[in-house]
Amino acid sequence: MMLNRPAHLLGIIATVVGIFSNSLATATQPPGVLPQAIDITLNRNGLLTGRIVDPRGQAIAHTDVVLIANEEILSLVTSDATGNFRVPNMRPGTYRLASNNAVQICRVWAPGTAPPAAKQSALLVANKEVTAG
Repeated sequence: MMLNRPAHLLGIIATVVGIFSNSLATATQPPGVLPQAIDITLNRNGLLTGRIVDPRGQAIAHTDVVLIANEEILSLVTSDATGNFRVPNMRPGTYRLASNNAVQICRVWAPGTAPPAAKQSALLVANKEVTAG
């Protein structure tokens, strides 16, 4: 997939590199610890939905969110005015969502196959205090 906004994506790519090198540290996670995975159920059309917010829970509008699998960026979407984003044509699997120093590992399930505690959408909480360690 060819991304046409490289300058705008530098922060996201830096976050992704930190994850892959296993050196991401946040105020809530020590260095080298990845975020805990969450289970997400796709809708019947293979759509993954989510929302990105700041640490106070306020929506982050019009920001890029990347979907990553096996160290490859598979999709780039932009949140709407209320922080919601949608990734179409998904298949079950394990992915990372990243944006604005927010990272979430997601185990994505087909409808009817997810564990009972699975969520219907992902929540990314941006943390501006991310440092590499």
